[in-house]
Amino acid sequence: MDIFLIYISDIKISQDSFNPHVGQTTQILYELKNDAKLSIKIYNDIGGLVRNLIDNQLRSPGEQSEAWDGKDNNGNILPDGNYYFVLEDSMSGTPEVIYDPQETGGQDISHSIVFSAANFNTLKNQPSLLTYNLPRPAKINIKVRINRYEGPAIRVIKYQEPTGSGERQTIWDGRDEIGEIVPYRQYTLATWGYTLRDNSIVIVGGRPSISETQAAPIKFNPIFNPYTTTQQNSTTISFSLSDDAKIVLDIYNSNNVLVRRLLDNVLKSKGTNTVVWDGKNNKGKILSYGFYRIELQAEKGGNYSDIVTAHTEVIY
Repeated sequence: MDIFLIYISDIKISQDSFNPHVGQTTQILYELKNDAKLSIKIYNDIGGLVRNLIDNQLRSPGEQSEAWDGKDNNGNILPDGNYYFVLEDSMSGTPEVIYDPQETGGQDISHSIVFSAANFNTLKNQPSLLTYNLPRPAKINIKVRINRYEGPAIRVIKYQEPTGSGERQTIWDGRDEIGEIVPYRQYTLATWGYTLRDNSIVIVGGRPSISETQAAPIKFNPIFNPYTTTQQNSTTISFSLSDDAKIVLDIYNSNNVLVRRLLDNVLKSKGTNTVVWDGKNNKGKILSYGFYRIELQAEKGGNYSDIVTAHTEVIY
């Protein structure tokens, strides 16, 4: 620790989370008290070396900064997740760690929001957008509960997900773990987890995201009626993608049984996409009247989006 105090101080990062997929970088900032021959090594969450940011480079006393673009030693953008940096000095001829605060992090954080089912309308495909704040980077869990501190979770939204500090948002579609629409009442969004180490950096942006999911019309009659021009015989499912990605789109009935797979790892483009459902199952038979749940998930480069849902109804 004495060596650390002599050589280096004021270590910080410009952004504790960043998106290298859109060209963002983060700066590792520090101040040297003496000349140093520095190496900065970046490791993944399980301790594997992924980047030698600088290697035995001479740095003079004063304020310094080193930019990291989120790439590994081969120039590839790293997967989303938590990474941490370590500083070494080899001025004496032998590499010596001068910054690696392993004892930091691990502090419990918790946050809860009580909200009403009036915040969303699942039957009209209007999810609830919920906002929470993290004082520092953490691995977080987000669950929807009936009671704040006890009882089973209605829905697990995030589990052990590395997340940067600041204001964050999450979406809940008003369904439980098996896809059932929850009763109209108050719920608690419970956020808790453990803080990351002081030298942690979170990479984001690799996971595709799906938004603006709708089915229009919500109600439709799949049986053709030659005597009317106003009846809708299908519904158009629309959604927006943050990036080109492969999509799985499934239809479930009210008993949570998969009745139709409309898209099976089909590549779709960034932006708005549409798919038409004719009310038939995988065997081409028209389904009975009732409520149906639409589920979508996107995949790109081994990164998966959250599952998003929409709602439609077959009528006769």
